[in-house]
Amino acid sequence: MSNSMSCKWDLWMVAVLVCVAVVLGIYPIDRTVWCVEMVWAVGLWAILLLTRRKFRFSTPAYLCFFVWTVFQLVGAHYTFELVPMDWLKKASRGVSPSGA
Repeated sequence: MSNSMSCKWDLWMVAVLVCVAVVLGIYPIDRTVWCVEMVWAVGLWAILLLTRRKFRFSTPAYLCFFVWTVFQLVGAHYTFELVPMDWLKKASRGVSPSGA
């Protein structure tokens, strides 16, 4: 993949992350937790974008950073202890965590 093509992917990921952050920033469960968790997400992408001309990761690596950041934003919205993951537990075990 050409360098200009991979740069476009990076910018698309940032654009999607900004949209996700705005949507999940609406009425988070705890605004303080949301702000603290956003520092990590914004800080990571600020470093990645500021250093990408001198130190480039591969596109799959940026994709991994993207997925981690989406999880971070979801956790920031709900706080990590209240993330509604019952559907994942049910799919992986075949039963709901509550036993129903």
